[in-house]
This record gives sequence, structure tokens and C-alpha cells, in this order.
Amino acid sequence: MLLSAWPFMHALGQGSIILLNGKTLDFTKADTLTGKVIYVERDSGRKKKKDLQDVFNIRYQGGEVLKIYRTDSTDNEASYEQMEMFIRGEQDAMQRYRPMLSPAGAFVTGMAGGIGGFYGLLLPAGYATITGVSRISDRRIGNMGIPEPYLHNEDYLEGFNHKAREKRIIRSSLFGVAGFIGGIFLYRHVSNK
Repeated sequence: MLLSAWPFMHALGQGSIILLNGKTLDFTKADTLTGKVIYVERDSGRKKKKDLQDVFNIRYQGGEVLKIYRTDSTDNEASYEQMEMFIRGEQDAMQRYRPMLSPAGAFVTGMAGGIGGFYGLLLPAGYATITGVSRISDRRIGNMGIPEPYLHNEDYLEGFNHKAREKRIIRSSLFGVAGFIGGIFLYRHVSNK
């Protein structure tokens, strides 16, 4: 990733910093003079820093966009437009995707593992890994209210699936551990009677 000379210009005003991981940081003031983005959080008023390599762009309230992400001509990286669609897919997955069955399955798997003893922790860990492998169908993504043009954009779908898998793995891991602890308590309660 090659960063442009723009980050060395001074920029003030309210807006949002869009990170490469899809997260958005709202600010009241932002400055890129130091080679980092130094900004004041809108909610807390605290001054914070972010490395430019983590920033995709800065969007100001007036509609101006400062593009930070640049592709390197020697690498086979995504273009700015491809990365923008990928990040939009990640953001939609963060807002709209709710894994329901995988955490429930992880809890049940964790309970079974808890009854089996210490090595039973491998069951929910394996389950969480397996749930992260599968891709969400385009039809299911379309049922979440995603606009039709995005459903035909591979970069958008890849970003959506990337964040959805991440959410599934994290929630399955948490529910699997909770089920494992519950399984241990259940086993001890039943075996003490």
C-alpha cells in the first residue's frame, strides 16, 4: 500500500475516519500533518492517533473525501474502488448480520465437551473453526435488505462474508466456552447426586 502525499496536509472539520477493517471513527477535528491521523473523538472529546496504514479515507461533513488508501503498483492489491466496496460489505455485515444457529450449536457442543472433561474443550473449538469456513449465500444476504447492485459485486460480497465469518467465529467461541463451563457444572451436579 502506497500512501499519497496528501496525508501531510492539514485538515480540520467534523467527519468520519473509515478504517480498513470497516470500523468508523467520528471526530470533531482531524489532522494529518504528522504522518498519522490525529483526531478528537466526537463523543468523548479525547485526542487519539491512528496510523495511516490502518486508514482507508477521511470523510468530512461537507462531503469532501480525503483518500488515504493507495494501491502499490508492484503489488497485486485491490484498487481504491474495489477496497471501498469490500469495506462497505464489511460495514453492512457488522450492522445486519446476526448469527443465530452457530452460537446455539456451539453452546450445545460446549456442553457435550464439558461433560467429557478437559479435552472436551476441543469440541467447541473445532465447531467454531468449522462454522467460520462456510460462506453465506447471496440469497441470504439479499434477504437482509442489501440493495440489488451490491449483490452482484464480488468485492462487496467478499467483504460481507469476511466480517460475517469473523462474527460467527467470535460468537461461536464465546458460546462454546459458556457451554463448556455449563457442561462441567452440569456433570458435577449430576455426578454428586
